[in-house]
Amino acid sequence: MKCVTNDARLVTVASTYSAMNATDAQLYAERNAVENLLFKGIAGCYEQPLVTKEAESMQAHAAFYDWLITKREYERFITDRKLEVNSKKKKQVNITETITFDVPALRKEMERQGVIKKLGF
Repeated sequence: MKCVTNDARLVTVASTYSAMNATDAQLYAERNAVENLLFKGIAGCYEQPLVTKEAESMQAHAAFYDWLITKREYERFITDRKLEVNSKKKKQVNITETITFDVPALRKEMERQGVIKKLGF
């Protein structure tokens, strides 16, 4: 995971992943980017994760994370993406996807659904 840009509203990251095909590699790259944004933060871009206690939050809000991650609703918060195939080997495709997230919109949805508290409260 690599920070590309970070402005007042949008965070752009480059996520690299390998899989059996480009479709799966893209899915895993996106999921990895979302999970880093949520639970780990992204060095140089968005240092503080949106969720501080991953295991507790995943347990308490399982339906939300199923909706957001498994059902790919995180796509609502992607404003731009660019896919680059780095290499194709026998049974492996390596891709880098540059993804731009609207973090305030994601944060607002998480607040609305009670997953995180509003800032300042």
